[in-house]
Amino acid sequence: MPPISGGSGSLPALGKKGGAFEIDASYMKNAQRELDKLADFDQPAMPLKKDDRSMAEIMKAKREQTEAQIESSKQQPGGQESVEARKARLQAQRDILREHKKKQMAQELQEFNAKANDKDTLFKELKQIDSQAQKVPASNDEMEKRRQILKGVKATIEDPMGMSAKGSSILDDLEAFKV
Repeated sequence: MPPISGGSGSLPALGKKGGAFEIDASYMKNAQRELDKLADFDQPAMPLKKDDRSMAEIMKAKREQTEAQIESSKQQPGGQESVEARKARLQAQRDILREHKKKQMAQELQEFNAKANDKDTLFKELKQIDSQAQKVPASNDEMEKRRQILKGVKATIEDPMGMSAKGSSILDDLEAFKV
């Protein structure tokens, strides 16, 4: 086996091998130009603007600019409403909603009283509500679970302390009091 050398004479170029892909020359030229631009660190593409102001002067100018923006936003009427205006608006909305709710409840009460005066109408209405309610039939597994729960509840009701299972009272068992 021949030794691997670092020189370019021992290995053929990729383009000369069979089955290699072709390289677009124009794309490679554009890519090289972009790399050359990035590699030129000494002279940036856009010259930076020289600012001879001190940090205090820069911060003062920024503060003045911010204060001017705040003042302009306060003067614009469409911006934010004051706390008092918002409070008044929300209280008015609350009062409107309360009034609407009162009217709705009064109307429902009148309808109910009208139906309650005539017992036949009330009965028919309640029967219709019951018929509209859909009852889901329980599966056999669900019914079996319910039966088991019922058995446990009945056993607890009949013997809340569980004493009848032993056949004697816990007070009769001296072993229970030993320490």
